[in-house]
Formats: sequence, structure tokens, C-alpha cells
Amino acid sequence: MIAGLAATIVGCSSPVATPTAPLEPPTVPQVEEALERMVTFAAEGRFDDLCAMGTGNCDSILDGAGREKVPADLPQIVSIDEWAGGTAAHLLVVCGELLSGRLYRTEMVVTWRGSELVVIEPVYWSDLSVAAPPTLPASEPSQEPPPTNC
Repeated sequence: MIAGLAATIVGCSSPVATPTAPLEPPTVPQVEEALERMVTFAAEGRFDDLCAMGTGNCDSILDGAGREKVPADLPQIVSIDEWAGGTAAHLLVVCGELLSGRLYRTEMVVTWRGSELVVIEPVYWSDLSVAAPPTLPASEPSQEPPPTNC
């Protein structure tokens, strides 16, 4: 009798919905939109919002890259390739020029945290490289022309 009651209770209870990461990587347009948000937040000095897009390392990376060194010009997309490391992600590579005239080239991983898009790490002028597994060609080619001066 108790076993039957337990089975009835378990059978009637509904599971608690928890957000899970999509099985597919973000689309190329989603990656491009994330870059647009990063640029907007940085240009407006909204560094808390910029770091909210990333992980716990953003503040220290931002300290190293310099809040006062946000590039005046938009970064150019070098590539957006599917991450082949077993995570539904893309490797976003951008380049540009700092106010000092020095060129930067930064690699970022764009993936999911639950159903939220995150960028590891969103300080696009940081000049960081990702120790990345091989990448696969992007499933959707970017409509941007290839960079000419980075």
C-alpha cells in the first residue's frame, strides 16, 4: 500500500523546470548581436553590464585592458567559427586599433549559460587569446567583409 502511494505521488508530481543550455551553439547573428551589445556597453561606460555578459574573470581582465582604453572605432570581425571542444559555442575573433594606435586581436568564446548567451570574456579590446580546440567552419557565414587593416 505504501509503495503504491509513493508511486502515485511521484507519478503526479511535475518536475521543476530548470533552464538548460541549448544543444546547438548560438547562431552567427546571435554572436554578432552579442558583440554589438559589448561595444555599446563599453562605449557608454556600462562596465557592470559588460561584465554581466561574461564570467567571473571579466573585472580583472577589464582592469588589465583599461576602462579608459575602450577603442573609439568598432572592432572588426575576423572570424566566427564553431567551437569543436564539446561545448555548444562559437569562437569569435575580433581586431581593431586602440586609441594609442596599437592593434589588438581578441578571441572570445560565445556560448550558453542556461538559456542566456554569455561571452568568455567580453572585454573585446583585451588582446586575449583562447587556448582553443580546433574550430569548425561557421554554419552561417558572416555578411561582414573580411577585415582590411587588422
